[in-house]
Amino acid sequence: MDSDPGFGSPKVNGTVAMSGPVDPLSDVTISVSLSAYAGAKNLQPGVRYYWRVQAQDAHGMIGPWSSAWNFELAGSAPAPVPASIISFQRINGANWLLQWSGPTNNVYLEAAPSLSAAPAWSTVAGPLSGTNYTFPATNWTSGFYRLRSQ
Repeated sequence: MDSDPGFGSPKVNGTVAMSGPVDPLSDVTISVSLSAYAGAKNLQPGVRYYWRVQAQDAHGMIGPWSSAWNFELAGSAPAPVPASIISFQRINGANWLLQWSGPTNNVYLEAAPSLSAAPAWSTVAGPLSGTNYTFPATNWTSGFYRLRSQ
């Protein structure tokens, strides 16, 4: 297994010994836990890995490598960096300028007319890139805005 599809620096390399002869006219299924191999604990979630197999017969003859398959380990993604509003001001009488610090992509501007027990947040814009956004005033004369990053 390697994160390089050319297998230039394998992360996991191992051998599985068969317990006895195999009928050459039948298919064989071999199942081994990934954790049985050295290096498997260093594989990272979200990284695409490639794997392939090769067989050796009872006479020591080694066959060609199989085609490569790929997979990604499931895992939890890192928590998004929260955006912090630096400035939120009305400009030109009809527009709002919002400036923030923190993430510079995948930022969403959301608005709600009130902060009830279950506010009805709606997306005004996003995903946004950069650290500022200008948008027209909404139908609300008053309301609440928030930034959500993912």
